[in-house]
Order: sequence, then structure tokens, then C-alpha cells
Amino acid sequence: MKYLLPIIALILLSGCTKDETGIVFNLPPITQSGANSFGFKLNNEVWINYGQRCFLFSAPCQDNLYASLYRNDATLEIQADQTYKSNDTVRSSSFYVLLNTGSRTGSFTLPPDSVKILYSAGKQLFEKDYATPAFNNRFNVTISKLDTLNNIVSGTFSGTLFRRTDPTNPSITSPNDSIQIKEGRFDARLVKR
Repeated sequence: MKYLLPIIALILLSGCTKDETGIVFNLPPITQSGANSFGFKLNNEVWINYGQRCFLFSAPCQDNLYASLYRNDATLEIQADQTYKSNDTVRSSSFYVLLNTGSRTGSFTLPPDSVKILYSAGKQLFEKDYATPAFNNRFNVTISKLDTLNNIVSGTFSGTLFRRTDPTNPSITSPNDSIQIKEGRFDARLVKR
């Protein structure tokens, strides 16, 4: 019995990450209710939409998860942000998904589908930018729910992103510098445009 509690605690903590701020990040459950959740494992560390993104001299702070579906071509756009303060420094990163859904659910893989993924972190432009390059066929997005009546989109994703080497073209990347995205999931309120 005395070993049972530490084993249970270890199992419960294995799906979360604690950073230098003391904040514990857990992967959100996979849901289809518009829960405003987004998360994945980045090289085995949990990344979730957290905090709010705020800009100087502009509109008020923005939500940390945004999803829109463009009516003219059924393109889905999702942006999730993570922002927190650590040692008087604001740290932020973003994850961006752009894919043409054809107004359907299912699995989308690059290639042949039009899938663009971008992960950006760091204080300077292109300090840590990773994307799906033209040669990458190792990224998959599955749309499990696309409800345009109740404005909900949900699904899962996983794959490999490569470090961007050209700030003007996100498809030009280094084949030797990559990150692994695993167990990705999202459940967002959808804005139709």
C-alpha cells in the first residue's frame, strides 16, 4: 500500500510539465464541445494555450486560441498562443495551423493535402521558428468535428516540423534541425469569415 500512492502520483504527473515559473501544464482532454483547449507534446514536454497575447499600442489583449473557417474556400485557420512571465521577462510562443478542409472532417496529410503548420518561440524574429516545408510528408491533422451550426472545430495532430532558414519563405527549412509534435489536440469555437 505504501508504494501504491507514489506510483499513482508518478502516473498522474507523467502527462504534465512544470517549467521554471512553477506552472504545471497538463494536456487537455480530447473533447468536441468547443472547450477552447489546445495542446500537444513538444519533444515530450507539454505545450498548451495559456495566458493572453498582448501588444503594445494596440487593441486589448487577445484570447489564446483563435479558429476561423473561410467560406469562400473552406480553409481552416487556427492560432494558439502561450504567454507567461518568468523572471520579469515575458515568454511567448505560438502554434499556427492552416489547411483547406473542403468543408469535411477526416485526415489531412502533407502531401497531398494543403497543410501548413508553424511553431514560433523566442523574443527575436525567427529565433525559433519551425514549419512544414515542401519536402515534409510527416505531418497529419485529423478534423474529427467541423460543426458550422454550433461553431465548433476539434481534432488531433502530430508530426515533424523543421527549423526555418529563410524569413521570407516559410517552406525553406533545415533538414537537420527538427522538433517532434505528438499527441496534439484542439477543441475551439469557430468564427466563420
